[in-house]
Amino acid sequence: MKQEVINDISWDGLGIIDSDENFDDESALNENVNAIKSMWRAVITQALMDAASKSKKRENLKAKREAKEWLLGNSDDFLSVCCLADMNPSYVKKKIKLALARGCTWRNDKKKKSIEKEDIYYKEAV
Repeated sequence: MKQEVINDISWDGLGIIDSDENFDDESALNENVNAIKSMWRAVITQALMDAASKSKKRENLKAKREAKEWLLGNSDDFLSVCCLADMNPSYVKKKIKLALARGCTWRNDKKKKSIEKEDIYYKEAV
């Protein structure tokens, strides 16, 4: 069985890949590893979305604060998640800081603004 090691963390050592599982086909192993990386990248993305939330609800404000602390701090948990996502923690922090500084405009936000501009143009034209 092929063992993938990222920063001294082995996939099978974490119980993510069953050592009894036989990966005759390397593409099956790669597919499994890629799915795991995607899941951990989604964890980072969700934390960014929480950190950028504009909600005023108390529980969301708490989640926002905790997400920012986690993303910008130096916790072992954050470093582990970055390793499992196959991402450089320093690079992730750099990009997170830039995203938060620009207000984390999401693609849907851009699309929504574009639609609103079209609506205004249409109303003015009529």
